[in-house]
Amino acid sequence: MDPGWQAEVLELRLNSVLSPQEVIALRDPGGGLWLSESDFTRLRLRLPHAAAHITDGQRYLPLAAIAGAQVSFDQAHAAVSITVPPQALEGSDVLFTGGPRPPLSPSGTGAFFNYQLYGQTGSYSGADVASAYTELGIFNPLGLLVSTATDTYTQGTNTFVRLDTTLSHDFPNSLQTLRLGDTISVPGAWALAVRFGGLQWGTNYAIRPDLVTTPLLSTAGTAVVPSTVDVFVNGRAAGSSQVPPGPFVINQVPALTGAGDVSIVVRTATGQEQVISVPFYSAAVMLERGLSLWDVDLGPIRENYGLASNDYGPLLAGTTWRHGFTSSLTGEIHAEALHNGPAAAGIDIAQLINSWAVVTFDLAAGGQQAGPVFPGGPTQPSSWGSYAALGIQHIDQHLSVVLQAQHASPEFRQVGYFESAGPTPLERYIAQLGFSLGHRGSLQAAFVAQENSNDTRQQTAALTYQVNVGRGSLSANFSRTSGDFQDTNVTVMYVLPLDSRRNTSTRFRYDSQQPAPDAAVVQTLQKSLPVGPGDGYLLSAGTDGSYEAQYTRQTNNFTVQATAARYADVSAQYLALTGGLTLMDGELHATRTVTDGFATVEVGGIPNVTVYAENQPVAVTDSNGIALVPNLRSWDVNRLSVDPLQLPLDAAVANPQVRIVPPYRSGVLVSFPVKRERTGLFRLLRTDGSPVPPGAVVKFQGTDFPVGLDGLTYVTEYDHGTTGEAHWNDGHCTFRLPPPPPGDQPQPDLGNITCRTKP
Repeated sequence: MDPGWQAEVLELRLNSVLSPQEVIALRDPGGGLWLSESDFTRLRLRLPHAAAHITDGQRYLPLAAIAGAQVSFDQAHAAVSITVPPQALEGSDVLFTGGPRPPLSPSGTGAFFNYQLYGQTGSYSGADVASAYTELGIFNPLGLLVSTATDTYTQGTNTFVRLDTTLSHDFPNSLQTLRLGDTISVPGAWALAVRFGGLQWGTNYAIRPDLVTTPLLSTAGTAVVPSTVDVFVNGRAAGSSQVPPGPFVINQVPALTGAGDVSIVVRTATGQEQVISVPFYSAAVMLERGLSLWDVDLGPIRENYGLASNDYGPLLAGTTWRHGFTSSLTGEIHAEALHNGPAAAGIDIAQLINSWAVVTFDLAAGGQQAGPVFPGGPTQPSSWGSYAALGIQHIDQHLSVVLQAQHASPEFRQVGYFESAGPTPLERYIAQLGFSLGHRGSLQAAFVAQENSNDTRQQTAALTYQVNVGRGSLSANFSRTSGDFQDTNVTVMYVLPLDSRRNTSTRFRYDSQQPAPDAAVVQTLQKSLPVGPGDGYLLSAGTDGSYEAQYTRQTNNFTVQATAARYADVSAQYLALTGGLTLMDGELHATRTVTDGFATVEVGGIPNVTVYAENQPVAVTDSNGIALVPNLRSWDVNRLSVDPLQLPLDAAVANPQVRIVPPYRSGVLVSFPVKRERTGLFRLLRTDGSPVPPGAVVKFQGTDFPVGLDGLTYVTEYDHGTTGEAHWNDGHCTFRLPPPPPGDQPQPDLGNITCRTKP
């Protein structure tokens, strides 16, 4: 140690926060305090620009070099209190989204089968129809294979059509999905989606439902002392967190869609507050800075989908790449081509303007390549055109504005364009306005004008008003279409809830294009289906002679629906049965239609145990202790649990709740390990027949159990004849329990057991 320097072990407080460990500090000849660089880092103090003093290989820096620092010594208690301004401290990050989540649960190996059986008859030609829709899914850890088909019988003709057959595999680490087979192309911001068969590989952010891909809010502040930070988005609480002294950054604040304000309230323990407010704008078309989305499509397009099983046309090639360049600028490139058909390429740009609106701009070039438009057709010369679109969107709590203008030259073509589909729009203008009037309701107005390639034009204007009246809701809609096609439509409806599942409505409708009578009043009474088993219905009748009567019965295994309806002098009746089957781990279960993930839950072979999903009862174990839990959210965290109080007295479950993340439309095996513990109840007596004194401790199978009044003793893990010991203040003894009595008694009464004194 250099002459005049002195080392001290001190208790340290920094801005009123006690350090969890003491520090070894140096005192210079003038009494100034020096801390090691490692302590500066641990205490989040910024390193000052000062020459270091080196002692025993450690670099020490003076606190006096920190502007605004105040140091107070308590020599009697070997303590020091340091106060520094916030800017002298390193910043801290506070996150309000994300968090730890379990990994993707391993898929089981199994299958599911969905069906819909439908029969119809009516008063018009071709009304007699019988059909079946089926969907077969086979899954294992390698992926999911799904195939759908329809079989229809009508007018003496039976038609079977395969719809889609797709093999998919997810890559959770890279958030990508590979599909082989029939699927739908990714068209980007301006193109048209088409069905094709082949390969599709690209980004799939749905694998992480908790991942917010739009730009998230971020703001900063400072805290002099430990403080609580409360975050409010548009006046609504979004989260709360503790921050240490110093600068802090609030990252990834969840925002609502549209414009608004985020307020950060920093509150100290003494009640002092500082409020920071910043505007924001969030839109689904934006990507967070640094995020990318890409897709590659390759394969022949589907033709006559729904009419033919294997009608594939020319080869499609398409690719899309979208990237968040900054928090306010997102761009996209898309290109596509059909062999001997249309081809197009273009860009999309989304720009945030002053936290108030998002402006989008599309520019593309496309046309017909030289060659036949369709196999066997005449050869067409190459021709190219352009497409451009400009739009602006603003949404906040009181006002929403959407404006868009599109223009395409007559020669512009893209994949998905077919001459037989009719004229294409050359120009289209869209304007939408929405106003929130508070308790007086809301008002929306829309206008669309379009000019087509065959010189036809049409304009549509619509006005909608909605307001709560009493316990119900009143809505009115007026629309007028003019140009080459003309129509006037008016709808006024009042909906009155009767209870949680029933409502009644009165609707007036007018449509100038409908056959007489073109106006009617329709009264409806409806009861919606419950989440679990139950029934629902719809009864409707109109002054024009129309009616509809529908009854639906839903069970855990299937749903059946019967309907009779009449409209415009045409009546029909139909009956539909829908349901599904699952097969996994040798267990076959009937269930309602399988639309998402599911789990086969094992509860130690114990029957009649209720299984809960998100604390709601969803299934009961069968005689083998197994239950099927349907409708789990794929790729999301699902919480399954059982009630330990429903287990037998000799059964215990270590963890009554689990969190699983099922793969897409696949089954997961979930086991609640149940340990069967036979218990025993007996009266422990000494050799003279007197009971072992109360308060004595019995050691049995490595566990201590107390002895109650009159020697009454209760033990667990009682299986075969086992030796135990009893201890009390001035004595001890040993005993041996007999084997369990025959039968399945969870807690047999063993009677009197003699405890013998150790020799």
